[in-house]
Amino acid sequence: MKTIIVTGATDGIGKHLAKKLVAEGHHLILHGRNPQKLEATVREIKALSPQAILSAYLADFSKMADVYAFVSSIQQDFDRIDVLINNAGLFAGSERLATAENIEQPFMLSVQFPYILATELRPMLENALEGRIIR
Repeated sequence: MKTIIVTGATDGIGKHLAKKLVAEGHHLILHGRNPQKLEATVREIKALSPQAILSAYLADFSKMADVYAFVSSIQQDFDRIDVLINNAGLFAGSERLATAENIEQPFMLSVQFPYILATELRPMLENALEGRIIR
């Protein structure tokens, strides 16, 4: 059993991946930015796999404070992580979207937050025998 973080786990690929990994018996750390969707995803996975070991964290990765709060919570709650799957993203279309810190949202979600998670959680991944980061 591995401890696996899946960001963007409330929709699409992230949600399907979470269901598959839980069915294989892994401990999942689910991330979502919408509390209702995150709660619904946890209920749905528990209904499919009652034995599932899940942890769920709410964070809006377009906000630096949320990124660092997420990292802090993970560091506080776990000794190691085997896999970090940076799946969270955003379809921005052609209009300019910026974070409160005036960072382009597509850049924040594609580059900035994955870099921060990888950098900050690296010691926890190094505690695993074969820690992996997947983007």
